[in-house]
Amino acid sequence: PMDSSYALGAKVGMATGDDPATKGDFEGFWFDRNYDVATLLFNHALGQDNFLGTAPNGGGGSADNKGYDVEQISNVIYLAPYYRKNIGSNWTGQLRFATGFLQQKVVSGSGSDLGYEIDLSFTYSPYERFQWVNEFAYLLPGDAFKAGGTYKADDAMAFISKVAISF
Repeated sequence: PMDSSYALGAKVGMATGDDPATKGDFEGFWFDRNYDVATLLFNHALGQDNFLGTAPNGGGGSADNKGYDVEQISNVIYLAPYYRKNIGSNWTGQLRFATGFLQQKVVSGSGSDLGYEIDLSFTYSPYERFQWVNEFAYLLPGDAFKAGGTYKADDAMAFISKVAISF
């Protein structure tokens, strides 16, 4: 309900990926970078290779990629249910669980499981056009990031704090 103090929801979707066998042609789909499904998994270039097939558009993990918030959703099927609750008049908390699976294995030897991410966020909004967002994310990487034992895939965590003022 619109006037409820809580919300349950989910982001579920699929984005086709590029066929690595066709060099020079891109047949896949990239979601806009501002479409957030998970704090780490589809926002930041993770791993040591181009697992999602987004390197031509600035994403893809590698030692050379030093960009922040440059990854996009491509070549995956994802599920991200969440629970959001108003805490008092100015605070909102959200708990989200996200997972995804590769449609095509872009990296030789990789699995399709991207892993599991748990996100916890608190948003302070004393005015309609002001938000202070604090997010904590914990990612348990799946077999896709290990590429059959070629790469080491440790757990990852992040804390992000941001302020948004709308005009």
